[in-house]
Amino acid sequence: MACRKDLVDVRIDRPAIGLVVVRVTGEVDILGAPTVRQCIDTSLPSARAFVLDLSDTTFFGAAGLSVLVHVSALAERLSVRWALVGSTAVLRPLRVTNLERELPVCRDFSAAVLAAATSPAMS
Repeated sequence: MACRKDLVDVRIDRPAIGLVVVRVTGEVDILGAPTVRQCIDTSLPSARAFVLDLSDTTFFGAAGLSVLVHVSALAERLSVRWALVGSTAVLRPLRVTNLERELPVCRDFSAAVLAAATSPAMS
């Protein structure tokens, strides 16, 4: 499944039973963030584990940070283990705001899948 709006493209994959991967390409700004959030909101409830891949995100503004806080709260409420991986455009604002300490940020996609998939939620 894919969602597209302006300069953001969101693809939803289900590579394994219970694992949902959302890949975001482009700009997550005030215009693109609602599309990202909507795609996540529709896919997260069916997941036992969730990976948000922001590796190909070229811009990540305050609206994107808001989406990440929302995802974290939703995943906790649904008892879904999740992890994220991001480009420099994503990691820089996470560092500046100290959100990297609060969110499950992984060094690469493989580590994010491992972190989400080996949790008790996938057992």
